[in-house]
Amino acid sequence: MKMPDSNESDAISASSHPQTLPDTSYFDNDGDLRILVYDEDVPKVFVASSKAMSFVCSPWKRMLAGDFKEAQADLSGMKEISLPEDDPRALSILLNIAHLRFDNLPKGIMSFEAFRDLIVLSNKYCATVILKPWLSTWAQVIPGSYHFDYTCGREELLFIYWELGEEEEMEKLARELTWDIGINKDGQFVNKKGKVLIPEDSYCYYPPGFLDSMLCLRAQTISCMLDELYGYRAGLDFEQPSTEIIPWSVHTLFDKIMDVEISQFPGESDYDDHSYCNFYKGFRKSIKNIRGNLASPVLESHRVHMERQKELLSASQHDITAATLPAHATTTDVACMRDFPEMKVLPEAVYFDEQGDTRILVRDGCDTYNKAFIVSSKALGFASHVWKKMQSGHFKEGQPGTDGMMTIFLPHDETDALTILLNIAHLRFDRLSRDPLPFDQLRALATLTDKYGATIMLRPWIKDWVGSLWGFGDWDAGQEEWLMIAWEYGYEDKFETLARDLTRYSGANENGKLVTHAGRVLDPDNEDCRFPPGIIESIMSARKHVMDKMLDVLYDYVEQYLHEKRVCARKCDCMFLGYMIRFLSSVGLKLERRFQSSDTVSLSIDGLSSKIHETKDQLCQASKCHGCKNIVSILELQLSIRSIQEYQPSAVLESHRIHMQRQKALLV
Repeated sequence: MKMPDSNESDAISASSHPQTLPDTSYFDNDGDLRILVYDEDVPKVFVASSKAMSFVCSPWKRMLAGDFKEAQADLSGMKEISLPEDDPRALSILLNIAHLRFDNLPKGIMSFEAFRDLIVLSNKYCATVILKPWLSTWAQVIPGSYHFDYTCGREELLFIYWELGEEEEMEKLARELTWDIGINKDGQFVNKKGKVLIPEDSYCYYPPGFLDSMLCLRAQTISCMLDELYGYRAGLDFEQPSTEIIPWSVHTLFDKIMDVEISQFPGESDYDDHSYCNFYKGFRKSIKNIRGNLASPVLESHRVHMERQKELLSASQHDITAATLPAHATTTDVACMRDFPEMKVLPEAVYFDEQGDTRILVRDGCDTYNKAFIVSSKALGFASHVWKKMQSGHFKEGQPGTDGMMTIFLPHDETDALTILLNIAHLRFDRLSRDPLPFDQLRALATLTDKYGATIMLRPWIKDWVGSLWGFGDWDAGQEEWLMIAWEYGYEDKFETLARDLTRYSGANENGKLVTHAGRVLDPDNEDCRFPPGIIESIMSARKHVMDKMLDVLYDYVEQYLHEKRVCARKCDCMFLGYMIRFLSSVGLKLERRFQSSDTVSLSIDGLSSKIHETKDQLCQASKCHGCKNIVSILELQLSIRSIQEYQPSAVLESHRIHMQRQKALLV
């Protein structure tokens, strides 16, 4: 992320730190915004795109409009924002998401402190919802839906639960803290290790109003316990103390009260043990009731916030292709018709960015352009270097219109798959489902991410979307493009299995093209067949290698009956030869090997092996009346065929493996 030359134009204004040239980190090499932050009092500058940041949250969008003191433009027009209170590491995560730099995001479980700082910052800017795709990975150490173990000193878990909408977990932890927290001489909360929990802490690590609510509840609970204790008096003449001077936690006070012993039983009593004293039993029961009925310090405002956050973070948009229109927008793109009069229909405008400066024209289920996706050129550039080049004006796919908008024609891109990529590019994560995608959509998506070099954009979702790939054995007829999906998303084992099965179970037509067991011709030159480069040719080569060996063995077996040398009695040999000639004819093979090419054998490797097995059974049945030597011979043929099958070569090329390993590294 860091660039070496960061001491000239990308330094902040000299008036801020005249003798300091801050370390500069680039999120966008062409960024129009400088952000000043402090890492342990050391100034740093982040160079970013204001357009990308505006997609993250409305506070940033308003801030970057220039009406806030945090955002002011210098003489060059470059905006500057000072965010001295923001944690730079947490801010970097938000900026990496904004600029689609998913490869720079944490790849595993975050430390508690780092995750806490991120949630605090995302709450500040109302940006928690854009963390949704990564929360399950980063927060696996939070109990409940997000698994952090609570230990003394991690009271800020309250804030995390509150912001992530984990009401049950917050309720549980809040009651536990109310039970265990004490106060110091200044009336401040302290945990069991003496850490002070300050409500006015500038980092705001607790939900608003929570500590005050817990302080009030603690005082009420202690007061009730003292009322019970001093209500009985227990034969003592001490005055009941004020709750403010009790430093202990409710838990400690409970234990101390339960340890109270009655120094003297009432006169004329036969009791000689506390367990027989109704007075003592009632006293203990009252204290236990107070403990059991401990109220919750969670306020109604906390619950309202958590319900809203839970809805935001758990909502799954099943129609992942939808893109809403802004309230003021028309549903058609009139400018398109003016600039491109050859268009047959007025395209429907679908907005991914209300202030979009680029339109993408697509064909949604018809042979003409009928939809115009209104998008941000910045978002396209961050998503794909190919899209960025298209907007340069030097590509036939991208041409400027009279209204100032760049128009990009993508007639061959599948609309639903393209919509998924555009939703990600514009941070519209609420439009993305976690459910496995249908095969056709997944195939189209794999084609587009390969075409545009945008694979890494799918990192947070791809395991869910390719869910059915994990457990499949056979694929349905017509779904051979699982090869493309496995290749594009780095599933090397699955790719190997698919390629091996296609090699074994596919035949060939008279033109030497690969044909599946369902009759589908797999032609790499056909645009309807979307396969990794070279895989179909490699499968055909592997099939030819095996088929040549099988034919050699088969014809060697047949030719032994064409010579004078006998295998068994002449009658038996003639019968076996007749069966084999009929067999060759039935499977479409020539009578002599020199006339038979393996390229045009219609049977698959498995099919030819099965036919030989059937013929062997027929011959054995016909010759069972005596110990025919031909039976031994044909059994040897069958064993030879099976041995060839077992050593079937792999059709996976080294180039395929290198690509899949690279893709896997991108998506892990």
